[in-house]
Amino acid sequence: MLEVVEMFREEGTVDELGLGAARDALADTMFPGTSTLHTRPRYLLFIPWIYRILERSRTPSDQVATALKNREVRLIGALDAGGENEGVIGIEARAKLKRFPSVLYWSALGTFGIRQFKGSQQQYHRSLDAIYQQRSNLPIPEADVPSGEGTIKTWDARVPGTPEGWLDATDFDLTFPEADYLQQRILEHAPGSYLAHLVRREDEQVDGDFAWDAPHAFTAPPTVRNHLEHARNFSELMHGAALLYNLILAEKVNDARTTGAELDVEGDRRDEYRTMLLDWNGRVEQRAESYADWNRAGFWALVRERNPLVSQRTVWFVDQWIAQALTRNGEIADDETARALVAEREIAVKRGLARVSNLRALERWSGASGVGQLVFRWPQGRRYAQDIIDGLSRS
Repeated sequence: MLEVVEMFREEGTVDELGLGAARDALADTMFPGTSTLHTRPRYLLFIPWIYRILERSRTPSDQVATALKNREVRLIGALDAGGENEGVIGIEARAKLKRFPSVLYWSALGTFGIRQFKGSQQQYHRSLDAIYQQRSNLPIPEADVPSGEGTIKTWDARVPGTPEGWLDATDFDLTFPEADYLQQRILEHAPGSYLAHLVRREDEQVDGDFAWDAPHAFTAPPTVRNHLEHARNFSELMHGAALLYNLILAEKVNDARTTGAELDVEGDRRDEYRTMLLDWNGRVEQRAESYADWNRAGFWALVRERNPLVSQRTVWFVDQWIAQALTRNGEIADDETARALVAEREIAVKRGLARVSNLRALERWSGASGVGQLVFRWPQGRRYAQDIIDGLSRS
């Protein structure tokens, strides 16, 4: 839910046509444990380090949320003091931050086996008093000895020890032991993923605008290359639907203005989107052979393996759009079937709030919505891999 809210702030990633379920299924396959809200992988260590401090001091259940927040605010200051100015969650809001890293990374900590408590963060907090009671016959762990050695394990015993003074000044650079630990967690808990392949290639920089452009893509195992091919074809072909959607809105804005309506949308972007669609058509024609050979049944099987709830309506829309994209020969901008397909899809997804049929909703169009190609969390996966590779190069 937090990811969906965040996406509405970014004009390039808004899911106007209801492709999110398929997109996220592919992203989870290639980059498990990541989120569009993540910045740097060292947060996967910062959070258990804070919780180990709280557990060692046996912070009561009714006080742990406040104690956690105080230390997460202190972490923001420590990263600032350490010279970090990008990727620091809450660098502006500080104590007013609504979504702290422990919330954003909670799922990832479980995915990689770092968090061994199986419930939600709130359940963990409520359970701490009982956990302390069950450990009452055990000695309180000394500094940097992982908690959870008793009957209930909360955190992986192999989490590296905390650096001295890290809550006063720290940065995102992983030490060799930290990078080695995170690499092993990814290899153990996300085997067969593109992320696992990336962190295994310790001698390469992680470059490329898209996951399938990176040098790593050409050395990936066949299964991973198959995932990348599915992602690339889906991203490239569905990009045209997003461009046509924005062209339709640009035309509707122009039509509304001719009738005297005042819309807070800058300029006339009809020609811009027509040019973008022509460029897209050219790229589709260049890769027509690859698209023709694409095993779409295998694509949908992969998507539904991750998310069995993908609707038949979504499958139908995607398949119908692809059929149009591969047969219009550069004329899709004015193809009535393609236009109706896109307009009806937005209405099916948003109902009364669809911009193609609601002038009030159209007024809130920024002039560009969902125009970026799908990247399937590649920026987050690339950052994870690069930080780990850099850490492994440090003695």
